[in-house]
Amino acid sequence: MNNDRRKFIRQVGSLAIGGLALSSCVHYVPHNVRDGMIVIRKSDLEGKRNFMVRPAGSAAPIFVSRDDKEQYQAVLMLCTHKRCTLRLVGDVLECPCHGSEFSPAGDVLSEPAEQALSRYAASSDTNNIYIKL
Repeated sequence: MNNDRRKFIRQVGSLAIGGLALSSCVHYVPHNVRDGMIVIRKSDLEGKRNFMVRPAGSAAPIFVSRDDKEQYQAVLMLCTHKRCTLRLVGDVLECPCHGSEFSPAGDVLSEPAEQALSRYAASSDTNNIYIKL
């Protein structure tokens, strides 16, 4: 995504029209935790490519995304700069505190953050997605 598009999305992201905020909508999905793994039933996703889970005791939500190859990526939505909870703006994870931006895979797109987000190993089978804590 180019910087002009990011800037536009950031500018309209908090704009409210008719009481509806214009921003990316990412849903929390049901999950279970067992044996150090988050287990998410694919049947609960309703076709969502991006979603969040927040296991008990987690410092922030975990953002999970699926690419075109059906591979899942999971990152902790906690900025590596000053530990603010991130939000999804367009297709970028953005820090509301100082403006750092990260890709859905957790890579730094813009500073002041210099380190990638904490990543979790993710895998799937026919019925479930597994995220190792």
